[in-house]
Amino acid sequence: SAERVRNVTDSPQRPPRGWWRHFLGVGVAAAGAVVLVVLLLSDRAPGATEAMLRRVRRVGRIFERRTGFDLFDVADLPFDWEQAGHMTLWAAAAAVVYLLLAGGRGGHDTGGRVVASALTAFALSVGFELAQFLFTSTRRFEFGDLASNAVGVLCGAVAAAIVDSVHRRITARQTAARNLTG
Repeated sequence: SAERVRNVTDSPQRPPRGWWRHFLGVGVAAAGAVVLVVLLLSDRAPGATEAMLRRVRRVGRIFERRTGFDLFDVADLPFDWEQAGHMTLWAAAAAVVYLLLAGGRGGHDTGGRVVASALTAFALSVGFELAQFLFTSTRRFEFGDLASNAVGVLCGAVAAAIVDSVHRRITARQTAARNLTG
């Protein structure tokens, strides 16, 4: 039987490498924007915010009861609960910005992406803190919040860079192994 020469159009087109980072980054960024708007306007509907927090706490208690695993108690934290919230929120924001900046690029300018994602996320946090001051009646601009945001931003950007670096190394090793056996 005659062998058929494969044409480029015979195979389905694959999405470009790194497409999932853009997809994940945009999806998480959109979800984060919703969370930020809800937090920003929480003084407009305090009952809804409290109801949401009660549900989250209830799910946590159910998880702890069923698994026997104590997640954490707020009293165990070495800092204020609100500071932890700021750090966590802005660490996630910096990681999302890093994902968006790293998506699909072949370069390894990790340091540049860390700096760019940290600066972008911190600028967003400053804008959010100012928006609280301008658009709400019960929230105000606090430098302590900015300090917590900065710590979270740095942790998130560095953590994203570490995960990205490990992922790239694993992918490079897998590619090299396939090239050796292929």
